[in-house]
Amino acid sequence: MKKLLISNKMKKIITILFFLSISSLINAQLIHTKGKMGVGVRGGIGWIKSNKAYNFGLMYHYYTSNKTGIFVEIDREKASFEYSNFTNHFLLGAGFEYAVWKPCKWLYMNLSIAGNFGYDEWDCTALEWTERHFIGGANGGFALEAYPWHFLSVMIKARQFILFGKGMNYLKPDFSLGLKYNW
Repeated sequence: MKKLLISNKMKKIITILFFLSISSLINAQLIHTKGKMGVGVRGGIGWIKSNKAYNFGLMYHYYTSNKTGIFVEIDREKASFEYSNFTNHFLLGAGFEYAVWKPCKWLYMNLSIAGNFGYDEWDCTALEWTERHFIGGANGGFALEAYPWHFLSVMIKARQFILFGKGMNYLKPDFSLGLKYNW
């Protein structure tokens, strides 16, 4: 078996990068935009293997400290599969976010967790079956947010939902691109 040899120069570079990432983790914050609140819109895809998938939503963020914030989001999603259609008429989420990484002044990453409540509809054409029900659940994810100006940010968000309702429990991914106004 071959040994992985790392030169002394490479070890120094790795050590420097490690300490730089630790310092950016310590310096991460949510309110570096000179504001305490933000509202925005978001759109993207949920089910990747779906033929006609979309989701869109509205968001409101309130930053409670340099590292933490609370948020409320409402989403709508639609997806079509081979023999069934899915519509998430609304999904309301309220949660908490925490800044974990800030490599530079205009870019940061945060982690979030939220509780959800909504109304889903599944329609299977092959079985002539339709199911409508209220759902509840949770989601966790991360967002990478860039600030071209202190009042405007662009956000790439990825979340994983676990939802429960009337015996139909499922996991649902969500990937979106958003635009947020901060004040």
